[in-house]
Amino acid sequence: MTDDSKTRTGFLPRTMAASLRNLAISVFRQNGQTDSAAALRHTNRDYLSPLTALGLT
Repeated sequence: MTDDSKTRTGFLPRTMAASLRNLAISVFRQNGQTDSAAALRHTNRDYLSPLTALGLT
């Protein structure tokens, strides 16, 4: 059995990365953080904080 799918990735990876980046920035802003770099450093130390902000933990 062969896979004859002609699906191409196109711009999907780039679009998904931009969407996830925008989601992360929105979560930071929702938490009242205005400095994205500082928020990322904090997230590196406490990876559950964005999940808590979204109500997932």
